[in-house]
Amino acid sequence: MRLLLLAVLVALAGAFRRWHAHACDTQLLIFEHVAKTGGSMLTSLLPRQLNITACYPKYHGYSISSSLQQLVENYRCGECGLAAGEWKYSSIAGLGALNLTSRVRVFSVVRDPLMWFLSKVGHDLRSAFVANRYNSVDDALNQAENRSRAPHSYGAMIFHNFQSSHLGMDTVPPARIGDDLRHRFMFVGVSEWMGHSLCALDFHLQRFDATRCNCSKLTTKHGNAAPPDQQTAISVTSAQSKRAFALLKKDVVLHAAALRNLVDDLQRIKLERNVDLLSCFSGEDKA
Repeated sequence: MRLLLLAVLVALAGAFRRWHAHACDTQLLIFEHVAKTGGSMLTSLLPRQLNITACYPKYHGYSISSSLQQLVENYRCGECGLAAGEWKYSSIAGLGALNLTSRVRVFSVVRDPLMWFLSKVGHDLRSAFVANRYNSVDDALNQAENRSRAPHSYGAMIFHNFQSSHLGMDTVPPARIGDDLRHRFMFVGVSEWMGHSLCALDFHLQRFDATRCNCSKLTTKHGNAAPPDQQTAISVTSAQSKRAFALLKKDVVLHAAALRNLVDDLQRIKLERNVDLLSCFSGEDKA
């Protein structure tokens, strides 16, 4: 009798979980932060920008596995609006408990590959934590080139197509990256056009506000301003730039695809909301 009662209770609990999953219409937004793309600034800005509760802000010091586990344990219907962390897409997609559906939506931001490289190296050279890895730009390039020849070794992805690897695009054929970005992510912005990207994000979330998203706002000195760490990147020679680009070929394709998708979103905004954000978007980047 006890076994029968236990079986009934287990069945009822399962039925309730399934009903609860369908009954819950709240969304969990996951911001997949790629290091050195302005994500730290966005992590603090997004709760205000989206008027949403961040139940799991980005915490430094957590391991990837423990922080994701905490996200799973903390997420309950209606209790969490936004989570952010430097997680890889493969780790997020592997969370069976979250089950990436229309209620769990992932977005990210990418950055011009060379500017990302300059920011990353500049940060590492100034940081005591990684100061012993390399002592100059050439040293960083030498180590990255050596590690890229042994992709399964520890630290092999220190630079080599870092952003593509983080977003799970490193194995995707270049011609498919744009479509795969659309399929896997709700939205992927471009940090050089942060103001336009945030407006496009609002559009995807059906929160678009023309009083905030218009060219008079976006052309102010703060509209598309780079985060402080992006404004203090180091400089490199032409030869060093060529070596860096050789390590970042997939990231170049990724960035171009994200930029094209952003232009498509701005065109949709112009068509559907009658707000022209393309007129304050660089013609060079439209191509």
